Amino acid sequence: MSETESREEPEHAPVSEEEFKQHLSHLFEAMVAISPTRNYVSQMVHLLPEERRQMRYAYPELFERMETQEFLTDGFGLEISEEEVSTKHRGPSSDLSSLINDIMEFFDDEERRRLLSEYLDQEIPNPRREWIDHKLKMAVSEPNYGEEIRSIFNVMRKYGDQQNGYRLNTERIEELTDVEDGRIREIKRFLVSELDILRDSNGEFRFESVIMEYPGVVDSNLPSDD
Repeated sequence: MSETESREEPEHAPVSEEEFKQHLSHLFEAMVAISPTRNYVSQMVHLLPEERRQMRYAYPELFERMETQEFLTDGFGLEISEEEVSTKHRGPSSDLSSLINDIMEFFDDEERRRLLSEYLDQEIPNPRREWIDHKLKMAVSEPNYGEEIRSIFNVMRKYGDQQNGYRLNTERIEELTDVEDGRIREIKRFLVSELDILRDSNGEFRFESVIMEYPGVVDSNLPSDD
């Protein structure tokens, strides 16, 4: 018998299927835990770029203390100007943003979630759907614009072109709601630039295509006025 053959093999306790399932479940839970609806850091990164005044309102201690801002720029990879906060092209914050997108893509596959759910006998969430639901809730509950946004969204659903993101021009929206033109423009900027719910289309309101992939989420957040 050779020296190699005589060596004792390292002992490894066999892994049962139940243990495998448990660790697989823990792995998915850890992945989902960094999605924007479940982690404030991920949520902040995923909303960028954003106006600095909005970031100071949402995270006052982070954007008012010089020492913390130094960490955010030098250690976390944010770009902070007088007007805007964004992620640098290369840095921890941009890498985290890419990771979040990859996780959303991973769980967005309906067939994958179905198979995993059946095997683990537990519900597998869809972080992208949760995030869209969260953004719509943010929009219709926003203190300054919420009620008007709800009215605008409802007339979009009722009179807009469903095949093209419930597209409806701003003049028609003004006719169908009590919202004035200047206010409509403010609301559109908020929904385009800050929440990324609408496309940046001249003269019209139109949901982003990713929003339209989840019509049930839109309906659940906008009960009919009829």
